[in-house]
Amino acid sequence: MFKQALIYQLSKLSGRLPLDLTVLHSDGGQQRIGRGGTEITLTIKHPSCYRRLVWDPVVGFGELYAEGALEAASRTSPDPLFELLRAFFALNFSKTLPNWAKTLVQLLRSDPRANDLRRSTKNVEVHYDANDKIVREITGRTLTYSCAFFADPRLDLDRAQDAKIAYLLHKARLTKGQRLLDIGCGYGELVRQAAKYFGARDALGITLSREQFKTGDELVNAQGLSQRCRLKLIDWRDVNESFDRIVSVGMYEHVGRQHWAEFFRKIGDLLADDGVFVLHTICTLSPMPMNRFITKYIFPGSRLPTIAEVVKAAESTGLILRDFENLREHYAETVRHWLNALRAKRDRLTRAVGEKRFRLFEVYLAGGRASFMTPGGMQLGQFVFTKDKTDWPQNRAFMLDWLKTPNQRA
Repeated sequence: MFKQALIYQLSKLSGRLPLDLTVLHSDGGQQRIGRGGTEITLTIKHPSCYRRLVWDPVVGFGELYAEGALEAASRTSPDPLFELLRAFFALNFSKTLPNWAKTLVQLLRSDPRANDLRRSTKNVEVHYDANDKIVREITGRTLTYSCAFFADPRLDLDRAQDAKIAYLLHKARLTKGQRLLDIGCGYGELVRQAAKYFGARDALGITLSREQFKTGDELVNAQGLSQRCRLKLIDWRDVNESFDRIVSVGMYEHVGRQHWAEFFRKIGDLLADDGVFVLHTICTLSPMPMNRFITKYIFPGSRLPTIAEVVKAAESTGLILRDFENLREHYAETVRHWLNALRAKRDRLTRAVGEKRFRLFEVYLAGGRASFMTPGGMQLGQFVFTKDKTDWPQNRAFMLDWLKTPNQRA
């Protein structure tokens, strides 16, 4: 019954799917669908797969791929898993939803579980601490687990991450002697570079990840920066200092919808009257429910805001939007580097974390790259906010002039 249901569902997509897809069924049968393009073969290895694919296709596909019950292959593409996911994302069914369904999507976005300190700490443990070995292997020299900035398409991942950090700090207009707060600092590369290259006198990075704090703190001391920057294992709600500049990179996604306004109120309390806040976050163009595979296995408690929701939450607390930039294509390229690194280290990582966790991460990264490459999919927003007493330049030259310098930093 479930096999026939899946065959029927796939057949309905045949005229729209931008692939030449061959499905090899568990009983040896074949089904060909799609309207041409890259040739992909999807193998379903066991009859029990059909129920899970029909009942919950998003979670079912991710789980079955992680378990090795599904395989994607191609004679024409080096990354058939990515191509398959991108093709299904390209269907972009949400654009065809009637108004009542769009209202339902809005309701489904509400998460009754608030991301208080206990839950936030647990969520961080599930992804960042549990996957620390993988993250350290794929993020290169800087250990920066967020979107890079390929200011020059020829940059490798390490230099593109250096460029991203420099870009954020130039957008923040960080100058020598100022105090900087990085909310969700990861392994602390941004605060270390703020101290080394921008002259910050006190750069504080905060995180809830014990593994990232441990590594980051060791790097601060090893590089002789403990007098100018520091890391603390603390929640953003518990910070009670004042800062000239604040940045937050790849953390707002974990704040939780119920806490968005509270987060910006906290920024307003911590930021000097002439301060600057730069927010770097994944976001969307229109409201959409979170991918249930991601919230179940990768980022529990996460919630992606729309671009408009970020601005609305900030302005409700008195902060003023000064600049916005969408770097969606840069994140697609970043994830491509991570995915290549993951696969290049497959043997070592599967020994360290097991085959299933490795494949969970593989399908997560392939899906992430696909979404960033799909119109209407995930976006990467860099927002710059100030208070009303902050003097602001009349053009954006100060954000970009540094790119003319050889060292890509200052």
